[in-house]
Amino acid sequence: MFPRVLLSLSLFSAAAMAQPGAMEVDVDPSGLSLGDDVLPFNESAMPSVLTAVRLNQPSAEVPASVTVLDAEFIATIGARSLTDILRYVPGMMVTYDSLDNSDSVAYHGGPALFPKSMQVLIDGRSVYRSGIATVGWHRLPVAVEEIQRIEIVRGPNSTSYGTNAYQAVVSIITKHPQDSLASRVELQAGNNDDRYVYLRHGVETEHSNWRMNARVQHTDHLEDAVDASLGCLEPCADDRRDWYLGLRGAHSLSARTELDTALIGMKADRQVPNFRFSDNRIKDQHLELGLNLTHTVSDHRQVQATFYSMRYDRFQRAYVDGLPSGWFDPDLRSLEALNPQAADQIAYGQPPAALDMTDPQQLALAQTLQVRYTNDPAAFMTPATGFVDANTTEHRTDLEIQDTWLPNDHLTLINGFGYRKERVSSKEFYNGTIDADLGRVFSNVNWRASDHWALHAGLMFEQEGDYESLLSTRLAANYLITPLESVRLVYTKGGKTPDYHEQHRYWSYRLQDMQTASPYTTDLFYEVAVGPGDLKHQTIEAFELGYHGQSSRDWGRFNWDAKIFHEQLLDVIYQYPSIFNEEVYLDNRVRYVGAEGQFTWSLSNGADIRLTSTLIDADANTEAGLDEGELVSLHAPVSHSLAWMQRWNARVGSSMTLFYVNNLGPLGDDQRGTNQRRLDLHLYRDIVRTGWSARMSLKAQRDFIRGEYDRSSQPYRQPTRVQLALGLSF
Repeated sequence: MFPRVLLSLSLFSAAAMAQPGAMEVDVDPSGLSLGDDVLPFNESAMPSVLTAVRLNQPSAEVPASVTVLDAEFIATIGARSLTDILRYVPGMMVTYDSLDNSDSVAYHGGPALFPKSMQVLIDGRSVYRSGIATVGWHRLPVAVEEIQRIEIVRGPNSTSYGTNAYQAVVSIITKHPQDSLASRVELQAGNNDDRYVYLRHGVETEHSNWRMNARVQHTDHLEDAVDASLGCLEPCADDRRDWYLGLRGAHSLSARTELDTALIGMKADRQVPNFRFSDNRIKDQHLELGLNLTHTVSDHRQVQATFYSMRYDRFQRAYVDGLPSGWFDPDLRSLEALNPQAADQIAYGQPPAALDMTDPQQLALAQTLQVRYTNDPAAFMTPATGFVDANTTEHRTDLEIQDTWLPNDHLTLINGFGYRKERVSSKEFYNGTIDADLGRVFSNVNWRASDHWALHAGLMFEQEGDYESLLSTRLAANYLITPLESVRLVYTKGGKTPDYHEQHRYWSYRLQDMQTASPYTTDLFYEVAVGPGDLKHQTIEAFELGYHGQSSRDWGRFNWDAKIFHEQLLDVIYQYPSIFNEEVYLDNRVRYVGAEGQFTWSLSNGADIRLTSTLIDADANTEAGLDEGELVSLHAPVSHSLAWMQRWNARVGSSMTLFYVNNLGPLGDDQRGTNQRRLDLHLYRDIVRTGWSARMSLKAQRDFIRGEYDRSSQPYRQPTRVQLALGLSF
């Protein structure tokens, strides 16, 4: 067995080691000395963290701010979605994205539409969607019932996970199949058309353990919009549903070699507010294979090979009824290629003041359009109908080799390299196919320099095709007051490469099955948004001073983590996701300064009081033409959560949480954000009998401010939502 720390691990196999309630164990610091060995995670009550540096570390030695939410906590609050769980994380901002009928999540701040500065992992496999440059939170291929723990690294972590770990990392670690052999059925129903079904079955053989699980869920989500600016002259529905099927296996190949496998399939279907479309529906399909081979070379060395391959399809078909046929005029499209602003002016019935009078080609096209529609002014507004597709197919193959070596009891070296191959195909967004290759090399060094000092250094080098290389670095020092209490100082510098949509888009629409009486049109929409293709990466530089600890007294047990931070984001890229907006803003800077923390008080009577709090001052310097409110619209200067979780007896428990978010919205003195005031309740009763057990629960969420989730002030259909649930294990 390895000394001091257990060699680890890509997070794919780390799930086998995780135990429920790992961060809530009762450890009495008076019984420990700084000279004691810290035993492996499975053999000690010492709270541990897996994600931050790809190593299973005692929490006091972790060179980052980390929130751990385990299976017991998730079951206690009764949450069914990842976004509702993330509301319990300090600094996390959660709101609604009306463009995609999805949820938006950002750490500290960012654009509310498709925020994309956070890496999300499920058992070490990234679920970041390169083709649309975002994370689909409500359609992640995982069920909350199979989650062992969620670790959120609150801050840049590019040295461990690369470019997308720009501001934070959310690592979802599922239960080992051996820990979920019992069969289980979960049923839930409530108002707001809430329906939820989860099925699980485990199988054990001589050398393998298997878990098969499936989930179906549906909700009508927010109140149907009636907003002319969205094209909703009649109510625009926004129901969401998904189907998920997973097969996870753990196989013992020998005394020193283990293989983990995962096969996942997911389908999702959602309606989107119409935006001039008479019908607008998005369908998602996800298929993934994951393999992780872990070989213990010796008591001081372990090697891992992690491979996954995935295919993701996004299908969007919208029915268009009544668009001006003039928007499909080929001469207007030719003018748009030369002068987008002048073409837009003509398209919206304005004088083409932006026309370049010295360009004969522009003048000729404008004159042709003027003559054509002056002689027949109704022709431009002749309605056109048909179908518009906006589809994307992504393929990703990722291979990584990691070597973890302990030269001695005080030094741990984690080195590795990886290769990722991606292909994104979309006729509508990219006019074809984009192929990208990314190579990465990383190294993390952890040195227990003395009884009081734990030092860390890390770097990640990435190279994508012929583009500019990216180097991320981190330096940290943890001063251990006791083995459970420390002060840390962390410096991180990382980067983020431009996403495909910023860099390579060629966004255009063809109206299929087009029907119009106009004699002047083709089926191609006049507007084309083209990416510059030469963008450089943006950078982040972050400092934090943190204080982490745990203590026990006669009147309770305490866990806390607090930090003050300064984050500087430079050369920030922003482009509003619209075919009508080609402008890419590059010369932007964002600064976040503040303090945040989490505190848990566990009483001897079975109660846990959990408080999170965040205070942030944000400002932005933007390129001319960009409002800072667009760049940092998902931000709140003040946010808190207060939870009371109570075990009344061996069978009955409850939780009650108040979320308080103040002024969530754009920056700027003359712009007011929205306030969120929400109360979540969960009451449950367990029934245990020979051969089976069950949990009955009543859940409710109450919004105290209407219209708090959508920038268009669209509230839930009911301000109070109630669900009844029943879970049965046998």
